[in-house]
Amino acid sequence: SALSIGQPPTNRLPIDVTVEPSARHQFETGIGYATDVGPRLRFGWQQPWINSLGHSLNHDLYVSAPEQRFTGVYNIPLDDPLRDSYRLQYGIRNLDDSDTRSLEGTVEIARRWQFDNDWVQTLYFRTTYEDFTQGGLSDQVWLFYPGIQWSRTRAEPQRFPLWGDRQQLSLEYSDTVWGSDARFARMTGDTEWIRTLGANNRFVGRISIGAIETDDFDKIPPSLRFFAGGDRSVRGYSYESLSPRNDDGRLRGGQQMLTSTLEYQRRVRGDWWGAAFVDTGDAFDDWGPEDLKTGAGLGVRWISPVGPIRFDVAHPFDDDDNDYRLHFSIGPEF
Repeated sequence: SALSIGQPPTNRLPIDVTVEPSARHQFETGIGYATDVGPRLRFGWQQPWINSLGHSLNHDLYVSAPEQRFTGVYNIPLDDPLRDSYRLQYGIRNLDDSDTRSLEGTVEIARRWQFDNDWVQTLYFRTTYEDFTQGGLSDQVWLFYPGIQWSRTRAEPQRFPLWGDRQQLSLEYSDTVWGSDARFARMTGDTEWIRTLGANNRFVGRISIGAIETDDFDKIPPSLRFFAGGDRSVRGYSYESLSPRNDDGRLRGGQQMLTSTLEYQRRVRGDWWGAAFVDTGDAFDDWGPEDLKTGAGLGVRWISPVGPIRFDVAHPFDDDDNDYRLHFSIGPEF
C-alpha cells in the first residue's frame, strides 16, 4: 500500500525470533593421510562459551607417526568480540623424524585485532621449553620472546577455491638479557595465490621465506630452524630432507629458507583436474642461487566430498638418486 510522507507504515509483518545458546561442548574428529607424515588423526573439543562474559576454550589433539601434539586456546573477547580478543595458548609437542628428536612445551599470551580489510594482527609473548637432539647434538633450552604477526586468508569457495590468496608475516626477537637461553631475531613470510581463467584453468603460486640471525645457532631448537622438502614445499624430495648437514652427514637445519611453487591445473571432467608443477627451494646458511633444489612433475586433483585429494609424481633434478617420488595428501590448500 502507498505511504504518506511523515506517516507510519500501515502494513506490518509479524516475526517471531527464537534464540538458543550454542551447545556448551562441541566435538570434531578428522582422519587424513599425507606422504610426509603418513596417516594422521585429529580430535577437537570446543567450548564456545564457558561463562556469561563470552569466554571460550578450544582443545586440539593431533597424532601422526612422526609428530604428536596437544594444544589449547583460551579466548577472552573484547568490545568487538568477533574481531578483538586476548588469547592464552598452550601446548606440548613431540617430534621424532629423521635426524630430529624434540619434546617442546609452549605457553603464549596474545592480543588479536581483525581489521575491516580482513587483515589480522597478533601481538604475542611466548615462552618455550624444548629438549632436543638435532643431528646428534642434544640440548635443553628455555626461550622467552615477543613477536608480532600479520596474516590474511581469502578463499571462494572454501572447499576448493577458484579464487583466493593467503599472506603471513611474522617477526620475533629473543635476548639473554631477560633470561632467554638464546639471542636471535627471526622472520618468516608466506604468500600463496589462486586464480582461475575461465571455468577450466586454475593457477597456483606460492613463495615461502625465512631467516634467523643469531650468534649461537647450536642453542636454536629444531622448531625454529628451517627445513625444506615435502608435499607442501619442494616436491620430489622427502619431508624436511633439505637443509645443511653437519660433519657426520646429518641434517642440522638452516638459518635461512626459500621455497617457491608454480602450478597449472586443467579441469578434465567434473571434479577431476590434471596438474603440472615446478617447485624450487632449499634451507641453507648462506644464500646462493646455486644452492636451490628443483623438482617438477604431474598430478591429479579430485574434489571429493571430504575435501580435495591430491596425487603427484615429482622428479628431483638435484638429487644423486635422480628418482621419482610420489606425493599424496587430503585436505584444503589453505
